[in-house]
Amino acid sequence: MAVIFCLPFWGMEGYIMLPTEDPRVIKVIFQKFFDRVFTDEELKENLSGINQVVMIKYERPDVVIYLHLNDGGNKIMFDRDGVQEPDVTLEMKWETAHKLWSGNLDILMALISQRIKVDGQVDKLFGLKSIFGPAREIYKEIVASVC
Repeated sequence: MAVIFCLPFWGMEGYIMLPTEDPRVIKVIFQKFFDRVFTDEELKENLSGINQVVMIKYERPDVVIYLHLNDGGNKIMFDRDGVQEPDVTLEMKWETAHKLWSGNLDILMALISQRIKVDGQVDKLFGLKSIFGPAREIYKEIVASVC
């Protein structure tokens, strides 16, 4: 098992820990995170009706996540095998994603400032804004358990 180093990171709520930039650790964090988001009753309801494949490309380190969002069951994948063409691709630095899920960056501001680059139809993704508040607590809990 890899040793995980966490780096102090200043956020709106004071110092929070940024997990190491080890792609394996980032995959573990997001696997646990989206597993919890996809099974949380409140969040599952907010995800219904989206029916899209979203590819999220993180830079520094390079990690690609595929989210299959559909009413038949949401899932997360880390490789392209069996994945249909994404409806939307989001590109951002790992640090930007961490700030976003930690509550230190608003999704709309990140899009406007192009900290998140988007390719594809994003109209349905604006419905995801409603999950950010409750999902942030899940994310912080998972990062705290890793750090």
